[in-house]
Formats: sequence, structure tokens, C-alpha cells
Amino acid sequence: MTTNLPPTEGPFASAMFNMVKGFAAAVGTGLVTGLGTAREHYHSVMLVDRLGSEPLTAPQAADRTGKSPSASVSEPTN
Repeated sequence: MTTNLPPTEGPFASAMFNMVKGFAAAVGTGLVTGLGTAREHYHSVMLVDRLGSEPLTAPQAADRTGKSPSASVSEPTN
């Protein structure tokens, strides 16, 4: 690539290579950040949709039948 350049053009070729390298790093970082943000937003929406409609209580998490644990316990009769 740079074998046919005279020594006086060396700094310009180096500057051009470094500029392209820096630009590619900035674009790559932007893409990875953008994809990470989109993925985070997607999973956040999925969690809210799945868990947002149900209250987070211990009895309901343990018993998915919809019956409350206190209803299945019989009270002693006197």
C-alpha cells in the first residue's frame, strides 16, 4: 500500500490511516452502544409486560392456582 510513496508523503499517509481507524472505532462504538440500548429497552418492555399485570407477592408467586393460601387452610371450629 505505502511502498510506492516517497518519504515526504509518509506523514500524510499515516494521518489518513489513523483518521480512518479513529472514524471506524467511533462508528463501531456507536453501533454497539445503540444495539445494547435497543436490547435493554426490548427486554425491559418484555419484563414489564409479563410481570406488570400481576402483583409481586410471596403467596401468589408460590401458588399459581389463583387461590389464596389462607382460603385453603380450615379454621378450627369450637
